Amino acid sequence: MRLLIVSLTLSAFFQVGCSNKSDIASEENCSAFGCWTGVYLEDVTEDSCVNDVAYGVESWAAVGYKVSSSTYKPYVWHSTDLSSWTSVEMEDQSVLGNTKDIIYDGTRWIAIGTPNSGPNTQTDSVRIWISMDLATWTPYVVESGIGNYVEVMQLYFDGTTYVAVGVKPDANVSSTSRAYVWYTTDPTGSWSGQEINQLQGVVQGVAKYGSDWVLVGYSGSSSNPYPHVWYSSTLGGAWNDANLGTISEPTRLMSVTVSGTDLAASGYFLDSADSNREKPIVWTTSDFLSWSSTQLAFDTGSWAEPQIFTNGIYWFARFTLDLWYSSDRSTWTRVRMVDEEWVSGAKIFFANSKWVASGCKEKTNGGAKHPRIWHKTQ
Repeated sequence: MRLLIVSLTLSAFFQVGCSNKSDIASEENCSAFGCWTGVYLEDVTEDSCVNDVAYGVESWAAVGYKVSSSTYKPYVWHSTDLSSWTSVEMEDQSVLGNTKDIIYDGTRWIAIGTPNSGPNTQTDSVRIWISMDLATWTPYVVESGIGNYVEVMQLYFDGTTYVAVGVKPDANVSSTSRAYVWYTTDPTGSWSGQEINQLQGVVQGVAKYGSDWVLVGYSGSSSNPYPHVWYSSTLGGAWNDANLGTISEPTRLMSVTVSGTDLAASGYFLDSADSNREKPIVWTTSDFLSWSSTQLAFDTGSWAEPQIFTNGIYWFARFTLDLWYSSDRSTWTRVRMVDEEWVSGAKIFFANSKWVASGCKEKTNGGAKHPRIWHKTQ
């Protein structure tokens, strides 16, 4: 997730007047959100999914994984027109794994992930891959020999420093993982790392808020998570834990974005009145001292890892193919992006006057997940 500052009106964002197509087999889908074109990046026989998309030097790059003979492989797909895609295996067949995020830093493409495993399984290292042309990728180790379970959630660049966030096992306490951040000014060199306040938990998102670094995530167990917003003026220094007020339900924060002095974080809470069902929630502040939360209306729609972003005018919260928008961060309106079924992911990115959502989709219920993007012109 990245901060999106674009010149855009709400009427342009939610196009009207397009033909009403809701057939899930159609390559074009129209809804209250506008008309989107869906594209499969390639045909597969085993699961494959896109985790993130980036844009640079007139090219689009999508990263994720592809399963081959029941093993996960880190993959990138690239395109100049969002229609025809070329797939590239990040490393040779001996390297398994999953690429989670990608950025273009102005001169090169940098992807990050966890090799030697598939999603939600054990691994022992964090790695980046760097390319100048999207065809040839050079691996660099962020940290190796970690042991047990480690996962990276996001890679962020503020123009000077590269920051990766996630979770890392505690070397001294068995079966315990810590909220963790890695950082460097040279991604091809050495990376520094830091546990966040010795908490058992996960850092899910990172952003810059003025001169402060901001991390969002949660601590505790999966059944009883507690949300956190940490902030610090110095990477490697002490981290302050923002006072979010009374937390009435187990909650995870998963994504953060900033616009000027306004900050918003999104996640989900476990609704005890509805069999602990996961439901979306947004936390906002304009001074880091006073926080407010809003539970977003949610019924039977799809749910996935939440994302929040802004175009400088409106705020958007995304959960799979459901989208909420707000001008004041307190009143939110829900729309459906695309009328499709069997979809996972759908992270949204904006660049070059295009909105692009990434994820994967089963062509048939219970079939293999196919890497897929949906795009629309601003």
